[in-house]
Parts: sequence; C-alpha cells; structure tokens
Amino acid sequence: MSRRREERFGPEEGSGQDTGQPNIACENFDANTAEIQGSTALQVIACAFRKSLCMFSQLTKFTDIGLLLLRLMVGVVFLTGGWNHLKDPGERSKDIGISKGFTLFLGAAELTGGLGVAFGVLTQLAAMGLILLMLGAIQRKIFVWHTDFWGKNASGWHYDLLFVVMNLVILFTNGGRYVLLY
Repeated sequence: MSRRREERFGPEEGSGQDTGQPNIACENFDANTAEIQGSTALQVIACAFRKSLCMFSQLTKFTDIGLLLLRLMVGVVFLTGGWNHLKDPGERSKDIGISKGFTLFLGAAELTGGLGVAFGVLTQLAAMGLILLMLGAIQRKIFVWHTDFWGKNASGWHYDLLFVVMNLVILFTNGGRYVLLY
C-alpha cells in the first residue's frame, strides 16, 4: 500500500498494524465503480461513507480527551446542582415542590454522581444514577408542572434530555480511557 493512502485511510486489513478501529474491508473498494468484490450493497454504502469521512479520521485519536471533557462538564453541572440542593434544602424543597428529606437525597445523589462521573470512579454506575435522576426530572416537568419541551425562559425538559444523552454516552463508553476506577 502506498504511504499516501495509508496516511489517509489507515493500514490495510492484514498489514499487521492495529488501528483499534472496527475493520470494514474497504481495501478493495473502487470509487469509480462503487463496488467491493463479493460485498452487499449495504457494505458498499458503508465503505463509501467511511471513505468520505477520512479527512477527519485523525481526530479519532482525541476521542478519550473528548470523553474526559464531556465527563468534566457533566460533573460540574451535577456538582453545582447537588450543592444547591444541600446548601439550603428547606428553601430548595419549596422551589421544586418536594419534601426536605427528598431534596437532601437528590442533592447527595447529584453530588455523588457528579463526583463519580468527573473523576471516573465507578463511572458507569454514576452515569446510570444521573440518568435516573434526569428521567425523574423530565417526568416531573412533563406530568406535574406541564412544561413544554422548550418551556418558558428555556426551562423546558430539553435540558434534562441532553443530560440523559450525555450520560448515555458516558455509560456506553465507560467514560473513555482516563478514568480512575472502573
């Protein structure tokens, strides 16, 4: 394989070099005829799509840094939210319409989950806990407060849904390589 092709597309299958990426047999791909010998149409489309994204393939080496930044952002949001619940639980419980005891529980859960996600300690467990908290917040906004998706003054449940999805990414990837304790 030519050096230029290897720089653009990575090593060929069977070259002895491990890229760590899922290997789709695209080395026999002919862009002019859009065929791969012995492949299905879906494989041809997947290969063509993969080749069209090759100009950004160098960015995949930063995946773990991106996941770390995602974890830190999620952690900061939940740490500050949990701290607000714990700082003045009486006032906070009146604002959100739940008991003082449950406000303390939510604050402790957000604080613990935020620490776990941010520092990478039991990351998947922390992300699952935060997902449950956000699903509870979405349920309350939709069925108790009758808030629309966007809400008034951007206070809808779209914000909570974003954190569900962010925590799903953390859950599915275990937060990346830069974690302290699995």
